[in-house]
Amino acid sequence: MKSMQLFSQSNRLINTLQTEFDEKVNILQKFVKTEHSTLVNKSQEIKQEIMSIKTQTDLFDKKIETIAHENQTLISTRLGSFTNEIDQRIKEVDETMVSKTFKIRE
Repeated sequence: MKSMQLFSQSNRLINTLQTEFDEKVNILQKFVKTEHSTLVNKSQEIKQEIMSIKTQTDLFDKKIETIAHENQTLISTRLGSFTNEIDQRIKEVDETMVSKTFKIRE
């Protein structure tokens, strides 16, 4: 009889422990699923932010490229104008010198 009671108590204890264990496993599984969902959502948010930053960076690069091209064009144009102006003045000085040289020879 005593051994039957012990056996019965042992079974109840085992069942109680198994039930507690199962409950804790369920709680842990729910926690893991929740955390997994949270991490997946955060990962998607981060990917979207990275894509946004990449898009903004590409736009910025294009603006810089456009500004650099415009500046190069402006510099080339001004340099060309300056060179033409210098050439014109040199020609005027040469013509003046030639004119004066002819006057001196006459």
